[in-house]
Parts: sequence; C-alpha cells; structure tokens
Amino acid sequence: MTRSSSSLFSSKPLLLSKRAFFFGAIVFLLLGLRISIDPSAFKDYAQYLDYLSSIKTDGLWAGGLDLASNFIFYLAGQLFSGREDALTALYLYLLVVFFLFSSYFVLIRKVDWLNFWAFFVLFGPLLAFVTIRATPAYFAFIVAFFLWRDGRVFLAMFFALLSAMFHFSALLLIPVLLASIIFYRPLNTSLPFRRAVWGLYFLLMFVGFYMTIVGPGPLVSGVEVGELLLRYSAYIEEVEPVSGVFHRIYYWGAAAAATSYLMSSRDDWKCKGLIMFASLQFYLVAWSPVLAFRQSIFWVAPILLTLPIAKVVRSRDLRVFGAIVMLVILFYSFFGILEPAFLESL
Repeated sequence: MTRSSSSLFSSKPLLLSKRAFFFGAIVFLLLGLRISIDPSAFKDYAQYLDYLSSIKTDGLWAGGLDLASNFIFYLAGQLFSGREDALTALYLYLLVVFFLFSSYFVLIRKVDWLNFWAFFVLFGPLLAFVTIRATPAYFAFIVAFFLWRDGRVFLAMFFALLSAMFHFSALLLIPVLLASIIFYRPLNTSLPFRRAVWGLYFLLMFVGFYMTIVGPGPLVSGVEVGELLLRYSAYIEEVEPVSGVFHRIYYWGAAAAATSYLMSSRDDWKCKGLIMFASLQFYLVAWSPVLAFRQSIFWVAPILLTLPIAKVVRSRDLRVFGAIVMLVILFYSFFGILEPAFLESL
C-alpha cells in the first residue's frame, strides 16, 4: 500500500499505525469526557440506581431475564457499599466494554475508518456513556453478524444468545438470525424466491412509514402487546399517536442504509438475509419509536461497519463533506444523551 493511499478519506483500508492513532484519539476523547462529566448528567442515571438497588436487595432474578447484566450489577453492588460508587464503577465498565469491542472492529476486523466513524457518530455516545445493559448486547450481536458472515454458525448463535442475556431486546434478533440461516440458500439460488422477498421488503417499508405517520391504528388495535411481550411493555407504553419528525427521518435513514447494503454489498445472502429479515421486523414495529430505534441498532451498526462507502459514494469530495456533516451529527448525538437539567446548568 502506498503512502498516498493511507489518507483519512482513502477508499482503501488504513495502515495499522494510522488505525491505532485515530482509535487512540477516540479513546483519549472519551476518557476526557468520562473524567470531566459526572455520571448523573447522563440519561437513565436514576433508573440505573433503582435497578442496582433492586438487584442488590432481591438478587439476580429481580432484573428479569437479563442474567448477564444482572450479574454485573449484582457484583458492583457487592463490591461497593454506596449505590453511587457502584454505579460509577459500572459506567467505567461500560466504557471499557466500548473500547474492547471497538478495538476488535478497528484493529482486528480492520473496518474502514469512515465506516467506524459513521458508526461512532450515530451510536458512540449512547453506547459508551448511557446503555450499561444494552451496549454489551449490541456488541455481542455485531460479533455474531461477523461470525455468521464468516460462516461460523454455531459461534454466531452463541453470541446472539449471549446478547440476549445482556439485554432482552436482543430476543427479537434471534429469530432473525435463525431465518437467515434457514433461508440464505434459497435467497442465493432461487431468483423467484428472492424477488418475492424483495417485494415483501418494499411493501413493508411503506407500511412502516405509514404507521410512523398515523400510528399503529387498526393494524394492532385490540392486541394486548404488553401482555404478549411483557418485557417490551415499557417501550410500547411510550408510543405516541403520531411519531415525531426525528423518528421519521431516522426511519428512512435506516431503510436507506439497509437498501444500500442489500444492493451494493459483496456479501452473500448469509448476512444480506439477516439484514433483510431484521429490516422486515423493523418495519413492522415502526409505530413504536423507542422499540424501533432499540431494535434497529442491532443491524444498522453492522451495516455501518461493513457498507462499501467507497462504492456507494464515489466522489472523494463528497466523502469529505459527509465526514464533516457526521461531525455535526456527533455533537447532536452527544448532547442528546445528557439530562435536560444538566444542559440547563451549562
């Protein structure tokens, strides 16, 4: 690889030294933010205090099925007498998890730097600073995606199950992975079957968008979703009759990312099938902004890490402009994870 091909916006992978340098810069940035900002400034802090108290008092099963996360919270509660100290340790644990998995993607899997940059600006602040239970779940499923991409089906299933043990929202992705395992051969070999799935894909995409405008309406009226999916009831109860503008923008952004990946990626239908079926599921739950967003990270993140950006966006100038735009999105993502009271105190 020549020196000219190792620039930041090159379509070719960065040299290891460059990867290490830029990854080190992100580590330095996140550590600086972690030291300078009190954990109570981030969203969900009060809920995590209550969760920690419940686990410490009533034991591992008090947190439901998220046994891996329950154990981490229980261990922190045993090691620290004060709830605040225990939660501070858990936020440090969260940052370590983010660093470890990110280093795996950047330094071992060698994803293109712009791919990691896109992933980081959209989800980095949330996964590094807020979602103590969900972050390991997201990363475990992303690893499952890469393993399934390599054809290592049993390891992929193991990491998918591990993902669900950290956060119950990953349960939605287990049938998606199973469907991709069962149907990837017909998708690869049968043109009529593939065309039928594509037709269903675009149909549900527009059905999902319709529900982001008018709400679930008669499609789910009378269905006791909270009873059928008890662990999801907290998300579903937050649904408003009509979704906000941000959710509609995100919906089409996720749909565009999925469609771009399905049409431009050189991956075979092992991973394409997973993204296809995950997208179908996403379109069906689009009427719930919280549930749809939580579910989408599991498959949007792998897309961002593997999408051939150089093929989709051929212009170097456009890639530079896109990287700058993503810097603006990073600021929006970061301030979006802070409590309103903290923002008012600035």
